[in-house]
Amino acid sequence: MKHFALALFSLVLTSACVSTPTQPSAKSFSAQGWGATNCQEMMDDLASADKDSIQSLNKHMYEAWLSGFISGVNYADMTVYDIAGDMGPEEVLSLLKSYCGKHPETAIPLAMKTLFQDWMASGKSIKESP
Repeated sequence: MKHFALALFSLVLTSACVSTPTQPSAKSFSAQGWGATNCQEMMDDLASADKDSIQSLNKHMYEAWLSGFISGVNYADMTVYDIAGDMGPEEVLSLLKSYCGKHPETAIPLAMKTLFQDWMASGKSIKESP
């Protein structure tokens, strides 16, 4: 009886594993630093940024994160020299804020991915290798 129960348990466990479809994970990357948040949190961090406020420091931190993120994309994608083209971090942050205003729950890296795809499709901002 003990062997029968063990065999039955093994059969049920095996069939459950085989019949359960593998779902892709919702998050297939790891974001680090200031950009490891969603649009709403970033917008809250940047609200009312004036010259001497903590939000001004937050703005610089997000710009620094964006610079690193863009550099990482440029390094990882050998078909692109500079995905941001002639835009500096201030301009990229401005575009990101505009996108985030419409998509507050989107993770910052996924928002940037959407912006990158738009930039590549339009061909406007990609800088070619010198």
